[in-house]
Amino acid sequence: TQSLNAMIYYKNTGSIISEEKSNGLQSLKIINYPLILCNSFDNFYKVIDLGKKKSYSKITDKSFQLEVNYVYFDKLLKRDCDEYFLIDIIDFGEFKDFLNKLETLEVTAISEMEKNLPCHQ
Repeated sequence: TQSLNAMIYYKNTGSIISEEKSNGLQSLKIINYPLILCNSFDNFYKVIDLGKKKSYSKITDKSFQLEVNYVYFDKLLKRDCDEYFLIDIIDFGEFKDFLNKLETLEVTAISEMEKNLPCHQ
């Protein structure tokens, strides 16, 4: 939950990169993307629950997604919030490859989608 707590807390605060460190580059869009980097998947197991019978197997993939329905109290809105997240769990050795895929697939898709919004025509 630490990953989600931090993401929700900092959701609308802007970039963590200060203007001095940005070398004059401006952020055009901020994507809130929950992920957890792990140095080892040695102790990760998936559980298959078939009622009374459960089976366990070692996770051999270098990344996977964790589905989370997260409920929290928003102090600003003064109400309970219920959000759905897919958290990427990534082996540290695969992080560079993950970022490349993220940029290639996700960022490109977001850019194309925004080009087609009515205000951009």
